[in-house]
Amino acid sequence: METLVKLPQRWNERWDLDEEIRYSATFEEFWETMAECDYKVEYHNGQIVSFMSYATDPHELLVGKILGIFYQLFDEHSNHFIYPSNRPVITPGQNVYNPDASMVIGKTKFFQYARGRNAMTNPSLIVEVLSKSTKEYDLNEKLPVYKQIPSVQQILYIDSLRMHVSSWLRTEVENQWLNKDFFNENEIFSVLGAEISMKDLYRKVTFEQSA
Repeated sequence: METLVKLPQRWNERWDLDEEIRYSATFEEFWETMAECDYKVEYHNGQIVSFMSYATDPHELLVGKILGIFYQLFDEHSNHFIYPSNRPVITPGQNVYNPDASMVIGKTKFFQYARGRNAMTNPSLIVEVLSKSTKEYDLNEKLPVYKQIPSVQQILYIDSLRMHVSSWLRTEVENQWLNKDFFNENEIFSVLGAEISMKDLYRKVTFEQSA
């Protein structure tokens, strides 16, 4: 992992560097970097974080599939708003992430970080599709922070390496979450009260063979 003082602006220049790059920066410096770069960056615990790896076919299929399912289930609800990864999420502790999908129930609240550019502050649902390069970061570092967002009611992690969905549902007890895991195509999991079958989610997804 390389130590830099500034990320390159262009995707092709970033591709030539390490897969994972982190370096300390102020909150203001992060927004400047985000505006300059033509690829996604995140801000975690006072560091700019950049992962650069090839998006696998299973990962991209699952991102598209879960968004499509959400539109089928929730788009008729006038107060449900579905967002892809181009809408950043900012946490109370000033961490900034780009989840693969998110949803707001009610009016979306924004933090304006540049003219015409906003980050969401009140997601009800967070979805991450796990990949080999970012799995540890998503699970071990981002998940505890997602749980600290007061508006979040459910967090969904979808594995692109095998058939596996992990759901964290906020309970009425403070800081207590109900975690359920699903591994089989005949199982059904719930998302904000709606049911989704594992078979439907993973249809046409072929997992890549490990080297």
